[in-house]
Amino acid sequence: MAATADAAKQCPKCGADLDLAAYASGQPFSCARCGARVQRNPRGGHAAVVSPTVSADCDGETGWLGLLEDLLVKMIVGVFRFIFVKVPGEVCRALVRWFPTLVRFAKVIGLLGVWLSVTFGLCAVSLQFSGWETSWFPWRTPVPQIYQDHAQIWHWCAGCYTVLAVCGSIWGALYVRRRRKLARVSRNAR
Repeated sequence: MAATADAAKQCPKCGADLDLAAYASGQPFSCARCGARVQRNPRGGHAAVVSPTVSADCDGETGWLGLLEDLLVKMIVGVFRFIFVKVPGEVCRALVRWFPTLVRFAKVIGLLGVWLSVTFGLCAVSLQFSGWETSWFPWRTPVPQIYQDHAQIWHWCAGCYTVLAVCGSIWGALYVRRRRKLARVSRNAR
């Protein structure tokens, strides 16, 4: 029995003693003497050669050609695996990881657009009807007669609305922050 156990821990190709820790792990590893890939057979316990690390035709003059051929085949396969397996997988993982951030960013951009249009929209319309050439509205719109008659009043109204809207935005930001703070304090007090 001891001879069988010792034979199980030797390389089947060259007979050299194997690394006991690597042999016990059950994973393939290389023989230190001949370089053969060895793995413990989980059923029988004896070591088995998985595959040699060097091609069979590497002995003699054509040995480097076999290595070069193996290298080129691996490189060609690697190109397609990288392009069609690795890159799409990484892109998918990145999208899954960043999707909540992208959705939140789109929401913030949309809310910023709504805030700008509500706050400064009337002022922009007033500038458009005043006859100024603006880059915001490159088209010319016909100005209503009632606006032409009372243009100064409309400009003041638009300016006052914009100032009130900015003040309301600042007050809203402070009020919401204060309400959240009060809600957090009352939640912690419970």
